[in-house]
Amino acid sequence: MERFSKHSSLGRRYFSCRPLRSYHFWVSTMFFLVVASGAVFFTVRFRSHLDSEASASMILPVVVMTVLWFKLLRSHQSVYEAYRDVSATQTDPDPAVETILDNLAYLSYAGFGLALFALGSVYVALAWSISAATHR
Repeated sequence: MERFSKHSSLGRRYFSCRPLRSYHFWVSTMFFLVVASGAVFFTVRFRSHLDSEASASMILPVVVMTVLWFKLLRSHQSVYEAYRDVSATQTDPDPAVETILDNLAYLSYAGFGLALFALGSVYVALAWSISAATHR
């Protein structure tokens, strides 16, 4: 695949290679693994203070984020294939395609990252609350 200039669009850089070769996809995956491992760690660490319903409620969001991660993988692959077919036939980038790719990259990766950040923040706050309650 050709190298793009510094002035290429964000969407073009995101979807210019397969998801398993994409830097952006792997950063999102690593962030997901950190949040998921944090949820498992907090559940195991505080299992004596949590009933089974609370433990399940801590793990269920990780299951939902796993489903979203697979959806991100599939959508990245689909956009890559569609983008590759369009870019092979066009020499000049179409501004409409660039706008769509930019918005799709933002919605896919920024949305996933913000959801992971929110979920991770809730886990940390919950862990602090449980830790403070057990030390009283």
